[in-house]
Amino acid sequence: NDYSNINTRGYKTSAALSAHVDSCDMVALLCVRTARAGGESTLVSSMSIFNEILAHFPQFLPILFRGFKHDLRGEGVTARLDEMTFHEIPVFSYFGGQLSCNFNAKIIRSARRKLGQPLTELEEAAIECVLELSRRQDLCYRMDLRPGDIQLVSNYTILHGRSAYSDYPDEARKRCLMRFWVNSRAGRNLAPEFT
Repeated sequence: NDYSNINTRGYKTSAALSAHVDSCDMVALLCVRTARAGGESTLVSSMSIFNEILAHFPQFLPILFRGFKHDLRGEGVTARLDEMTFHEIPVFSYFGGQLSCNFNAKIIRSARRKLGQPLTELEEAAIECVLELSRRQDLCYRMDLRPGDIQLVSNYTILHGRSAYSDYPDEARKRCLMRFWVNSRAGRNLAPEFT
């Protein structure tokens, strides 16, 4: 599918996916088959990103703690493509003695586009700051998943992404990763506006 389409989910494309979280406590990936080229997995600590923002870009913290509405892309209670979260979801939330992160630039930007409310320059700069830090070599860890490898990621403390890839024309050889979303009964306590 075309990643530039506002409603297209990234996993249904071969495009590069910027650092983000999924909507669960943990996400697991099992590599069944690799692509012909590319598809490298990237991981970055959202806690390290927060520390860098705190030390060098504190002007963005009020925006990131306030958060943004998220585009639900037809996966909300109404299943409408124009449905948004009812409230702003913080990018960073400190609750119950723990810092948590919920970041996905694409659904933040598409929510504002659908609402007809452009991001302010400062809001856009805050989002870009998180993205730039997520690509920094000293913060980012790259993994080339091979068949049989499993990656297990805490969505509240780790952002994940991947590089673009090209695939085989033969369906039986195409890249195949199995994704498993996990919500824990004993998961961390989250602020009501964070979920």
